[in-house]
Amino acid sequence: MNCAVHKFGGSTLVDINSIDKILSLTDHNNVSQSIYVVSAFYGVTDKLQRLIDLAESGESLDQNLSEISSIHEKISSHYLKSELDIGIESFKSDIQDIRDILASVKELHKVPFHSQEKILGYGEIWSAQLLTKLFAKHTQKRVKFLDARDFLVTENTDMGVSPIWSVTQSKFNGMVNFTDIDIYILTGFISLNKDGIQSTLGRNGTDFTASIIAKLVQANSLTFWKDVSGVMSADPRIVKDSKVISSLTYDECMELSYYGAKILHPKTMAPAMEFDIPIYIKNVFNPSDPGTIIQRSEDKVKLIVKGVTGIDKIALVTLAGAGMMGVPGTASRLFDALRRGGISVLMISQGSSEHSICCAVREQDGSHAKSLIEKEFHHELNLNFISNIKSESECAILAIVGNGMAGTHGVSAKFFASLGNAAINIKAIAQGSSERNISVVIKAEQLNKAINAVHSSFYLSEKSISLGIIGIGNVGKELIGQIKDQLNNLHNFKNINLQIRAIANSKFMKLSEEINSNDIDELSKSQGENYDMQLFTNHIKADHLPHSIIVDCTASEKIANSYQRWMNDGIHVVTANKIAHSSNYENYRELKQISKNLGFQFLYEATVGAGLPVIKSLQNLINSGDEILEISGIFSGTLGYLFNLYDGNNSFSEILIDAKNKGFTEPDPRLDLSGMDVARKAVILARECLHEIEIDDIVVQNLVPQSMQQQDLDSFLTNVTELDSHIDAIHGSLIDSQDYKLRYVANLNLEKRKYTVGLQAVKHPHPFLNLNLTDNIFQFRTKRYNVNPLNIIGPGAGPEVTASGLFSDIITIADSLGNFKPIES
Repeated sequence: MNCAVHKFGGSTLVDINSIDKILSLTDHNNVSQSIYVVSAFYGVTDKLQRLIDLAESGESLDQNLSEISSIHEKISSHYLKSELDIGIESFKSDIQDIRDILASVKELHKVPFHSQEKILGYGEIWSAQLLTKLFAKHTQKRVKFLDARDFLVTENTDMGVSPIWSVTQSKFNGMVNFTDIDIYILTGFISLNKDGIQSTLGRNGTDFTASIIAKLVQANSLTFWKDVSGVMSADPRIVKDSKVISSLTYDECMELSYYGAKILHPKTMAPAMEFDIPIYIKNVFNPSDPGTIIQRSEDKVKLIVKGVTGIDKIALVTLAGAGMMGVPGTASRLFDALRRGGISVLMISQGSSEHSICCAVREQDGSHAKSLIEKEFHHELNLNFISNIKSESECAILAIVGNGMAGTHGVSAKFFASLGNAAINIKAIAQGSSERNISVVIKAEQLNKAINAVHSSFYLSEKSISLGIIGIGNVGKELIGQIKDQLNNLHNFKNINLQIRAIANSKFMKLSEEINSNDIDELSKSQGENYDMQLFTNHIKADHLPHSIIVDCTASEKIANSYQRWMNDGIHVVTANKIAHSSNYENYRELKQISKNLGFQFLYEATVGAGLPVIKSLQNLINSGDEILEISGIFSGTLGYLFNLYDGNNSFSEILIDAKNKGFTEPDPRLDLSGMDVARKAVILARECLHEIEIDDIVVQNLVPQSMQQQDLDSFLTNVTELDSHIDAIHGSLIDSQDYKLRYVANLNLEKRKYTVGLQAVKHPHPFLNLNLTDNIFQFRTKRYNVNPLNIIGPGAGPEVTASGLFSDIITIADSLGNFKPIES
């Protein structure tokens, strides 16, 4: 039959605006024969249930009945106007019937089940009757009301309420005739049982009615009109950038529905599936949207995972014991005990050793399930064959669904890795032989975070990362600017969504869903909340963002001491702060070990060469099996600048003051001249080569005379010319030819374990002499790069390049989180 079946739920029958949308659909309906299955108007069924509750508690029904009447009278008066009296008497009669039914059981304080069924079914009768009148007035098509109780006959089975198909089909065929009618408006939810007593189809009853009707007429389509534009890849309240799934197979839809996705209950789809009737999920408020089609066949572009969903309020029940191993019938007894107790099992997991079986049940059933199993296995418990029966509450089931998973390698690895990267522990695992579903049990409090992590990993949404930046000076501000400039490119080409959600300095912090320029300005003016590391950390660890990174742009020891705690909390760390890498070796080793053990990255490229790829290059050499023999170079842009200009004939102090005025030195230039910054970089590089050294192991030449080291800054600057004789003397002792120039060089002779930092005479044409004024150079002499060492040259300081090094580390972490792209079928 060329007939389309449409179902309208309560969420589409809310007010005048939504009913206007439904009426307008008839103008775009190209199928001449249609059946519209309708729910009660929004909220009416809940109010009818409330009437039953009020009657059982002996309270007044008047207000609730008045609210129900108001809903229907408002819609009727808006559309029918002069025809206001049409149907009102029937409606008032129904209201009086409800009063009479509830009054008759007042003394019992309990409304019989068959009376409850009758009362709850009135909502669908009223909406179908009223909508029939509205459609008849709105359209030129011939419209007729159809009461499902006149043909739909049901019975209760072990699987729930089910139509008696032969009787129902016969009655339906005798009632429905499209010769004289174009549109039937049909009551959903209600039916008659085989004894002729009104009943309901239970939860999702109107959906079930629509699917039954689609089977009875062998419809060419079944459309469920909702207030969303199709089935979403995840709950949009949890995953903000979830997407509409264009196509699902019946099996995929049933799997998603079973594990909590609010689509269609698997049972409601079964009748339509018998005749391969395509099912559409569409938006009544935007009918031009294509929505989601659910059908037998696959889409041409097959997503590996179609959707991610979850169920909370789960208890994980476990039966364990060595006496179970190899004993047939243990699982049968376990699940039979739960069946007898009326407990539904949502997921089952068993190891191949047969040492334990665990299953997931609803949280409210957890204690009862445990008691039932203890009773069933009391004999084995007494004999210690069973060692443990427990019920763990506050759990959740997380599931991924997609036919594309079947035969695709690496799906499970990606699924589990995405949870591991988000610091989520798995309690139990289950996968069917069809490979279209993988389910795990996790802590309920981590469900939202887990859904977001998995959703992004399988390319269903961007990899969203919560970012906190500490140190909003020149480097921090530059980093924020670089990130904001690249947001579109990160989205378009890398599927990355970086969200700067917190910034801080040593005293204050700003927390937000998205840090803006006003937040930065206020923090610069010492405005904001007092800095609290725990509040800052908790804000970065947002449930709706699966991955977190904190960036340290400071030189603070206090901040560096927080790294371990952050990684323990599941946060990646990116830093330009040298302290953690160059202070006590045991602390450094512990940080590296924590990062390795927990899987949270600790990246520090900017600590040595700012934006130059020094650390990455060194790691690549080591990881590829090369042996590092010596590292040397000019590691300080400031000292490089000073000795590029100083030649023994000019004033070193004048060059120093000029550099300070240009911002090339620290506010106190002695920090640069001490050589300690170079020494810290040398320690970092030596430790990267697995040398267990402390900073005291490096021989450091301090260019500040002893007499000037303890002066206050003003005195030092006043007497700065005293530096000239000191530096000139060093120059004279080292330089005896114009072929040589002074350079402040770090040298790590890893073969001889000799580490020095200080002035050296360098002869032309050495690479150390062919640099731009503020460039750094890092020279690696290795077993492979021995005669011709590997040189890395470029700016090694400054806000732009330092921020670039930090940004690069952030992207390295984001890339490592990975995702799967769609595959062609």
